[in-house]
Amino acid sequence: VSEITNPSVSAAGIQKGDVITAIDDKKLTSSAVISEYLLTKKPGDTVTVSVSRALSNETFTATVTLIELKTA
Repeated sequence: VSEITNPSVSAAGIQKGDVITAIDDKKLTSSAVISEYLLTKKPGDTVTVSVSRALSNETFTATVTLIELKTA
């Protein structure tokens, strides 16, 4: 995770530097896989993410609600 723009992500405890390893039990092998999967969703949908925090070797799951990103 390099940037957090969704308040639901922050509320779930996800931080910069965390690594998302799966979304809705779909293992992620690249950022392209994340993008492709999220294109099948719409704002307001919820997804469950599996997260790894390298500095503490902690892993956890969190449910987040998707939002529409505003483009400049």
